[in-house]
Amino acid sequence: MLKRFAFGLVLVIAVLGAVFVGLDILDIVEVYELPLPVHILNTVFISTVAVPVAYIVARRSEVAASSQVLWLGCGALALGAGSLLYGWLPTDELNARITVHESTALIASALHLTGALLETAKPRLSKSGLWRKPRIVLLYYVGIIASIALVTLLALRGVIPSFYMPEEDSLLRSAVGITTMVFFLVSSFLYLRTYSKSQTAFYLWYSLGLLLLAQGSIFLFLGSVEGLIAWIGRAAQYAGGIYLLVAVLSSDRTPVARKIGMDESG
Repeated sequence: MLKRFAFGLVLVIAVLGAVFVGLDILDIVEVYELPLPVHILNTVFISTVAVPVAYIVARRSEVAASSQVLWLGCGALALGAGSLLYGWLPTDELNARITVHESTALIASALHLTGALLETAKPRLSKSGLWRKPRIVLLYYVGIIASIALVTLLALRGVIPSFYMPEEDSLLRSAVGITTMVFFLVSSFLYLRTYSKSQTAFYLWYSLGLLLLAQGSIFLFLGSVEGLIAWIGRAAQYAGGIYLLVAVLSSDRTPVARKIGMDESG
């Protein structure tokens, strides 16, 4: 029943988004603006959810030892930081906030894709246990935060070309949005393939979470800032964050984690 609900929610959001995008293209319905508190909702449903995900990855040795879970934590941290900055960045310039948000989403998608590719390549785990040390994971986190801080500084100083131009399409924003969506989609499909072989809860929730994040990226890109399509995209991101949290909570039951547990007990 839970699996059906997980798949069903992904399908519902995809259908709703596709329907409203189609209606918008055909100019059949008016544009609905939903002036909801984006900064609060992003903080609660994305940034706050990213905290326990990153914490669990850093603290649980069996999680940190699994490369795909390590990159899950890194990707969740990047997305959470970007969403937090979008709402609370001390500037009234919408372009800077959108630039930071969408740049960090691209970073997050690249981190998730890195984990998916490493999982596909099936690298051998280091017997030294290096990746099981929380301080090593924290070094990854510090690097991600430093990268996001640099992007934020460049956006505030206007060094990065404009992402958001009212009544005009930005080529850079289009390239970043499409790339982010593709990265999330490829990662999702790679993990879905792994799930089809292992039938492990971690891969199910992780792959569907990435699929929701891909939907969120494309609908946010296609919709106006406070438009209904963009809010469907945000709803997809919020659900995707919850899915990632469920995935990392179930990560101790992955084949990799079980093998590590047996090795340590032996």
